[in-house]
Amino acid sequence: MQKVLDLLIDYSQNAFIPGRSISDNILLAQELLAGYNQTRLPPRCTIKVDLQKAYDSVQWDFLLEVLKLFKFPTRFIGWIEQCVSSATFSVSLNGSIYGFFPAQEDFNKGSTGRGCAKVAWDQICRPKEEGGLGFHNILVINKALMLKHLWKIVQNDRHSIWVDWILHHRLRNNSLWTFNGSTGSWGWKKIIKLRPVLQRGLIYQVGNGTTFKLWQDIWHQQGPLSIAFRGGQKLQFSVKSATELIQPPNDRVVWHGLLQGRYKIPRHNFILWLAILEKLSTLDKHWISRGDNGCVLCDGQYVESHDHLFFNCLYTRRCLQIVQRQVRFHWPLSGWQQCIKWASKRWRSEHLINAASRALLAALVYYIWIERNNRKFTATSSAAESVARRVIEEVRLRILSDEFIPSLQTRTLYRIWKIAWPIGL
Repeated sequence: MQKVLDLLIDYSQNAFIPGRSISDNILLAQELLAGYNQTRLPPRCTIKVDLQKAYDSVQWDFLLEVLKLFKFPTRFIGWIEQCVSSATFSVSLNGSIYGFFPAQEDFNKGSTGRGCAKVAWDQICRPKEEGGLGFHNILVINKALMLKHLWKIVQNDRHSIWVDWILHHRLRNNSLWTFNGSTGSWGWKKIIKLRPVLQRGLIYQVGNGTTFKLWQDIWHQQGPLSIAFRGGQKLQFSVKSATELIQPPNDRVVWHGLLQGRYKIPRHNFILWLAILEKLSTLDKHWISRGDNGCVLCDGQYVESHDHLFFNCLYTRRCLQIVQRQVRFHWPLSGWQQCIKWASKRWRSEHLINAASRALLAALVYYIWIERNNRKFTATSSAAESVARRVIEEVRLRILSDEFIPSLQTRTLYRIWKIAWPIGL
């Protein structure tokens, strides 16, 4: 039924209908109410009427007759009859629901008052290939969705009641690009301000010119044109292409592959990501140390920094050496950033051994940072052998949890990690 809803339901109804948007009704309501606060206009009023939901009072026999009138298949009508006449429904809930917790003092910025984010929001919202976490920037997404409404006007979308309103009551045969836009609702004014952004994404194709205004639209010297959206699939508008137009891509970072792979553990990768960006709260940062910047893992002999922790500290180097003896894991003893570049090139393929090496690096960084925090904040400590054992065991369990595929790669990986090969294979 979903495929024919657009043909059966009047275009003033937009919710839950493929190809339509409920936001059109919201924008239309803003247009109808624009200017109600102006005293120079004639008196007017708006009445909100609560209508009883049709589903609460509909007669099922009438519903089935309507379906027959629209010539739906008999079998389909039988399914609908079973749904509306049977009282046996089941609801499946994925996961569990947990209660809320009240906001505490200093919840947003922390109890210390410093409250500085470790990584800028702009960095977090970059794609993973550019060194971010791939979060969506709500401001950028909002602008992209607003551009979608502008695109509907450009395309003269007659399935949108809001576009019809704008064309007849706002533009009135004027060009969208030269229209003043100083009047109208708040939402309309915000949308109009994005015209320069949309223009950057438009390309013009040769056509018959039937939808163009000769004196107002942009024309090419070779003849009539039609408009398409640059970068979209089949030159059609998409929110993704609009987002890339608003926020152009940055250069890719060489190390993004270190955070990928079939054996990745998210909490490990997050700490590794912070370490690569050198955003962990190491004591060499003057606003953190307050004068005491010695490494807690080697009794303060050296200043705590990313270069020192990974893996020039005597304690962390001991952890690394134990891991290297247990599994085949090579790591150069150099500066932290130089080592990251080396690993990015060395382990860039999707070979299972490389995937395990990436997971092992992330686990090492994670548990070293955990040990550092335990010593600094809880006055508890673990031997390097214990930390190395946890690192190896966690990565081994992650390998075992992955889908088993008998292959030469898998056999080599199992031999290195001392995992028993399944009997009979």
